[in-house]
Amino acid sequence: MVLGASGGVGMAGIDLAVAAGCEVIACASSAEKLQACKQAGASVLINYVSDADGDFKQALRNAGVYPQIDVVLDPVGGEWSEVGLRSLRWGGRLVVVGFAAGGT
Repeated sequence: MVLGASGGVGMAGIDLAVAAGCEVIACASSAEKLQACKQAGASVLINYVSDADGDFKQALRNAGVYPQIDVVLDPVGGEWSEVGLRSLRWGGRLVVVGFAAGGT
């Protein structure tokens, strides 16, 4: 799963995951951003804002991927980081590449 998937780090993450033969779950905040992720090869698209009325965890459940994710790439941080961490299966990995959302 790639959080902030339409940004530079996110798109690079999608490219690498697709090249490795992974199913990519792209998470972004608009339909336009998710369309770019789909064109890059993501197969599951999650809109943080509108899917499941903004309930990110429920949106992942509805997609059938919570809590079964092997790797979460998180260049964003903020409110979605904890949901990303909790969405990992046993032995999964959280890859943090900065916190663009800021906060403490």
